[in-house]
Amino acid sequence: MWLSGPDCLGFLGSTWNRSGPPLARRPVRWHDRDMSDLTVNVRESLATNRFEAVLDDGTVAGFAQYRLESDGSYRVVHTEVSDAYEGEGIGSTLARGMLDALQERDLAVRPDCPFIASWMQKHPDYLDLLAEDVEIQA
Repeated sequence: MWLSGPDCLGFLGSTWNRSGPPLARRPVRWHDRDMSDLTVNVRESLATNRFEAVLDDGTVAGFAQYRLESDGSYRVVHTEVSDAYEGEGIGSTLARGMLDALQERDLAVRPDCPFIASWMQKHPDYLDLLAEDVEIQA
């Protein structure tokens, strides 16, 4: 929906469990949920090389997959948010949380994922995280 490209399939409408790849789609009934109390925490899963947007009940609502480069930078290759949470700001919360965590550790980013690159363009205060040889126009 939002993203395209071979490495960044993004917002595919999949649901998934915390330990594995996306599972089959399932219908979402928006009116059955009250999203006003939605709390999202962003954590890094070193075992799967991804940052995850996790709800209070433990549900992984989205993730940003990365590869560690030899220079220590993080190459963000794929971002995905479940259809069940599309439009709720999960992608933006995930991007901000991931970039804040990398900024705290003084690590550089290589945003191959179009969503993350676009998000960084819209939030130029994060452009200083780009690896030296990467350029994004703000």
